[in-house]
Amino acid sequence: MVAITFETLKAFMSDLLTYRLLDAVARYGSIRRAAEKSAITPSALNRRILNLEEEYGTPLFERTNAGMRPNVAGELVLTFVRKQLAELSKVKSQIADLSSLRMGSVNLAVSPALLPAYLPGKVQRYQSEFPQVDFKVHEVLSGEAEPLLMNYEVDLALVMDSQFSPDTTMVGEMNLIVQVIMDAGHPLATREQLKISDLTAYPLALPSENSNLFMHLERLMLASQIHLKPQIQCSHAAFIQQCTKGSELLSFMLTPNNEDRNLPDGLVARPLAHRKASICAKLLQLKGRTLSVAASRFLEMIAADFDFVASTDRKATAD
Repeated sequence: MVAITFETLKAFMSDLLTYRLLDAVARYGSIRRAAEKSAITPSALNRRILNLEEEYGTPLFERTNAGMRPNVAGELVLTFVRKQLAELSKVKSQIADLSSLRMGSVNLAVSPALLPAYLPGKVQRYQSEFPQVDFKVHEVLSGEAEPLLMNYEVDLALVMDSQFSPDTTMVGEMNLIVQVIMDAGHPLATREQLKISDLTAYPLALPSENSNLFMHLERLMLASQIHLKPQIQCSHAAFIQQCTKGSELLSFMLTPNNEDRNLPDGLVARPLAHRKASICAKLLQLKGRTLSVAASRFLEMIAADFDFVASTDRKATAD
């Protein structure tokens, strides 16, 4: 990333003013009138034009008793300058759109276990309020979110990783409940909650072995001296849930509470009763990064779901 120093910015702004003044002289046909319209003294404006002509090594205006008119060299410069000023005006308009959320994007890295139950409702709510903002969701497994954060490919990461580098800030934590998903007609559907021992008599449909949810379930089962033997294993929660319908298969999902969130018709969820059944999701942000207006607004929207554990600079920018 190129560092922009104060001196570089100062020089750019000075050049920009000079070219605006050049355009003003061409439009009004005189130093005096252009100076009046631009709130600058005629001598200061004339000095800028002379310095610019010295820089190009040629006069840019024909100076007559009737006033000043761009010559061929001046017209070349003005054609370029006016295109750039028009582009700058367009950029200003786009920045205004970003600030007012008439455009923009939110880029998230999310653990697969959080996609079906938690995220859809949040995205729908956000886009109902800001329909012009795009969402890009990257499904990530353990350890995959941090590189995306550090490469500025995502704004925030919602994961269940237990370790991350000092370059990453844990903004907040959210406690998640393991829920057992089953067909509404399943023998276990009549119970309010389930024990791990209740699961052993039924086939299991589980996420992939490198997913956080699978590893968490495996730890719970091993603690109860039960070995996981899935009948179906797949990384896509929607596929697993469809396989669960109309069968005795049991699958699993994580939710912030006991609600049956975003379940297809015909399926129900029952919480797993175990003192270690809950798991903590982490909301991560790259340390020192200031979020865009769109991402900052999304963070504000989901803030109520999290216990914030670190103070972060959440001042919004328009980038």
